[in-house]
Amino acid sequence: MGTSQESLGKSVFEVFPADIAAEYRRNDKQVLATRQTINTVEKTVDLHGNAATYKVTKFPLHIADE
Repeated sequence: MGTSQESLGKSVFEVFPADIAAEYRRNDKQVLATRQTINTVEKTVDLHGNAATYKVTKFPLHIADE
């Protein structure tokens, strides 16, 4: 994983290892499909390749029809 500037415009699969990216995508899809907030634990890798684990809350943003 590089800096945030190097990550800009890339998919999660271009930035993180495949197993981590798949977990992020799976959680994102769950939020979009159910339109419900989820609280979960996600693993990641920092800029130096060190593993880290975070408690994460993901939620959909609803935009009112114009």
